[in-house]
Amino acid sequence: MKLTTTSLVIIVLMVVLTAVVIRIMMKTPVVMRLFETFDGSVSGQLLNSSTECPSGYQLYMYDGAAYCCRGNVNPDASNLKGSCIPQVTETKDSLCSLGPSTSVPNCNDLHAGILQAKGEAICPPSRPNFCNGPTAGSVGRCCASAVNEKGTDCIDTQPSHMCDVGTDPNIFKNQYDCRYARMRESDTCPAKYSMFSAPVTEGPLEGLAIYGCTNFKDTCHPGNMIAQLKALNYDVSDLKVC
Repeated sequence: MKLTTTSLVIIVLMVVLTAVVIRIMMKTPVVMRLFETFDGSVSGQLLNSSTECPSGYQLYMYDGAAYCCRGNVNPDASNLKGSCIPQVTETKDSLCSLGPSTSVPNCNDLHAGILQAKGEAICPPSRPNFCNGPTAGSVGRCCASAVNEKGTDCIDTQPSHMCDVGTDPNIFKNQYDCRYARMRESDTCPAKYSMFSAPVTEGPLEGLAIYGCTNFKDTCHPGNMIAQLKALNYDVSDLKVC
């Protein structure tokens, strides 16, 4: 079949029109977000991205990109900020991105910041790195080593190199509780005294683990520990304050 001049002109015009339409579509926000999410440097790989949301966040898509929201997702939002309604009044750290983004924090950075803040508030100095814990009911775990990529456990899981965060307000019932270890390691003894920790087998403090200071002639106990025992309504009259 022989093409006429008119037919050739029509074909050329169609090709040009198709190219223009494709170019316009590539510049639209939805397509650009999709492109940036999966190919931020035209490499075909994610840039500084994680694969799942931090604990307490839910995954959702907005404008072709993946985000995590600590709150309620608003599917009718006209902008990214309005797509996530925080559970609490403050909006800080309620929204993060699973891909490269300049408008909200990256979830990797946000997750690391959350774990670091919890470690500074909960963990003992000897095991300063906080993770969420390997089980669903875990309150948290503190590690001497770094934590794994998901933030669920210590890389080094030797028992002496980690501790678990308990839920009982009476931290003296478990000397292996991270909160007990933090308090003990934060207290100091007088000069020429050494710190010890031991379970109490009799008396008003029976069943508890307490710590103190000794020079092998005299024994005393840090005032902070005595004050906390007193706040739990224990008789501390037999304990000498350092």
